[in-house]
Amino acid sequence: MEQQDALLKSDDLKGIFFRFLGPSMVGMFFYSIYCIADILFIGVGVSSEGMAAAGLCMPVFTIYNSLGYLVGIGCATTVAIAKGQEEFRLAHRVFTLAVVVNLTVASLITVTGMLFTRQLAQLLGATPDMIDLVVEYLKPVNYFAIPMILSTTFQGIIRGDGNPRLVMVAMLVSSVMNVVLDYVFIFKFHLGIFGASLATGIGTTIGLMLMMLHFLLHRNTIFLVRHFWSLRLLRRLLKNGTGSLGIELSAGVVTYLFNFSLLRVAGSLAVSIYSVLSNLAAVAKGIFNSVAFAAQPLISTNYGAYQIPRVAKSFRLALGTALAAGGVMMALMFIFPEELMSCFTRDNLQLITEGAEAIRVYFSSLLFTAVNTIFIYFLQSVERAVSATIIAILRGGVFVALGLVILIPLLGELGIWLTILFAEGVTFLCGLALMLREFARLRQIHRCESGGENA
Repeated sequence: MEQQDALLKSDDLKGIFFRFLGPSMVGMFFYSIYCIADILFIGVGVSSEGMAAAGLCMPVFTIYNSLGYLVGIGCATTVAIAKGQEEFRLAHRVFTLAVVVNLTVASLITVTGMLFTRQLAQLLGATPDMIDLVVEYLKPVNYFAIPMILSTTFQGIIRGDGNPRLVMVAMLVSSVMNVVLDYVFIFKFHLGIFGASLATGIGTTIGLMLMMLHFLLHRNTIFLVRHFWSLRLLRRLLKNGTGSLGIELSAGVVTYLFNFSLLRVAGSLAVSIYSVLSNLAAVAKGIFNSVAFAAQPLISTNYGAYQIPRVAKSFRLALGTALAAGGVMMALMFIFPEELMSCFTRDNLQLITEGAEAIRVYFSSLLFTAVNTIFIYFLQSVERAVSATIIAILRGGVFVALGLVILIPLLGELGIWLTILFAEGVTFLCGLALMLREFARLRQIHRCESGGENA
């Protein structure tokens, strides 16, 4: 453990960052691809109505991911800071607490979801002609709630424990299995939308089982301990994960608000288009998150060791990488929107044409999204949970709702697609103010530490 964290604090920072980034980005990219696979196979193998039904269910996945990131990233951040301060016993307690808490919560969600599936479908906004499709998709999602939540939890924990390659392999295998099973269940067994959801559940479970090799092969530096409970420690863990929770929940809030608005302003075709856009957005979000995940252990461990210049350099590396990735993705969205939409339908020309225009407008926000994501994860990595949560709530709740209220009366459906650009742009201005204040605090810490050393 000491050797691993000396590496984080002492070796070439850029080399360590990219060593974490490669597996993280590959893993998140394939995870995003397998999120898209359901929509793609449903659109081609079932119907556009099935695609809209699956799109209505996306907030459920958001809740699962939110809980996984809340505890997983909160654990990884707290453990990294504890290691930087050489409090290794505390790191073990945090890890054990994270596992117990999320296993308990995931079990309760599974039981609740199985008992109230139809009510959940109605809550998600399913109309009478769509509710049966939504219920069919939700059934496997509820069955596999435990592995879905724990998979997200352990991604952050194992990556932070120095094994990003295993996380990458697990996510890659999980993605491939999901795509293969999508094809088998939809086109060979004719299980329709139920089969697509079942494939996702099985693929996720396989990925989780592979990640457990980190512990079975004794590659871990954090361990389960008997005496772990502390309400104060739980609050700290959850506080350090609230930024990630906000990012994920904001995606669910956006999906719900967009589905609600599109159904009333433009109809089910627009919801089908948005189901494609939200999954393409998941790819972009996955790539931005992977950059943040690569920087998180560097930032947190060096922050715990009071090496502020390395904290600042890690931030600059993450920000520059995220902006470069955002620029490439935005160019692809602008140049190939018709080709992207064509992947999700066989011959619905209206869906392709209208969807291509929506892609160009919706993804004009990507550079702001890149910066805001790095802002949130950086603040979270230095235990500034309140500031991180403020940015997350503003971008995913307040400014999205405000944008819809302002832009729909002015521009109709176009106003809905422009809402993300509005929300991300205004959030950037607020986030910039918070970041300037945070770096002033870090400079003060550095001056105090430098003064103490000189004395």
